[in-house]
Amino acid sequence: MDGDFLSHIEIFSSLPSEQRRAIALHCRPLRRRRGQPVFRQREHAVRHVYFVVSGMLRVTLLTSDGREVPFEDLAAGQMFGELAAIDGLPRTTGVVALTDVTLAYVDAEQFWFLLRGHNDVCAAVLRRLSAIIRRLCERVFTISARNVRSRVHAELLRLAAEHRAPDDANSAPDCPLPSHSALAGHIGTAREVVSREIGDLQRRGLVKQRRARKLLSVPDIARLAEHAYSVEQGAPDSAGGG
Repeated sequence: MDGDFLSHIEIFSSLPSEQRRAIALHCRPLRRRRGQPVFRQREHAVRHVYFVVSGMLRVTLLTSDGREVPFEDLAAGQMFGELAAIDGLPRTTGVVALTDVTLAYVDAEQFWFLLRGHNDVCAAVLRRLSAIIRRLCERVFTISARNVRSRVHAELLRLAAEHRAPDDANSAPDCPLPSHSALAGHIGTAREVVSREIGDLQRRGLVKQRRARKLLSVPDIARLAEHAYSVEQGAPDSAGGG
């Protein structure tokens, strides 16, 4: 594969172009159509590490009753699959294409070679693993210590923080919004609860859903955060249990 594509992959972006070209020689291309899996949870045979060249993917967790719960979405520039390559254990999650995707991958042995041979790549992977741990800690807290309304608020505030307007840090006009079912699975509640709470927030003017619910607008992030805080501090949980 052409080494130029690695300049858009986060963990390689700081490397000189000649180093990226050398690494690209060891990468193999892979394409998946929308809806096709890249790998499934608990798979063990293949321990490749993947880099997203184009498209969107979804990381999912499988419950004991066979239900898939969304964990996170991956966009171009990101990587996945490194845990199994590092520890040699089965896949912790599954990954499926949300759109047609183009990937590049290296095997586990080559991934370890990259970590040992490039300090910048190793540091970037460590930062990514640290971010995953922090996100998991926040999610555990959200599900175990917050009522269901506060879980919805926390997730919407997270989305807003990630998609702030360039010229106004207190607004988020274009947050990609997961389906209510996906959002419910993400925070451990039911779709109806999420729909009801987002509907209440819309009536209060705190959020707006646009383009057939695929985009969320938060006109005043501070106001939403203030409302979320007041609910968490003791407002009745009228949206139901979770």
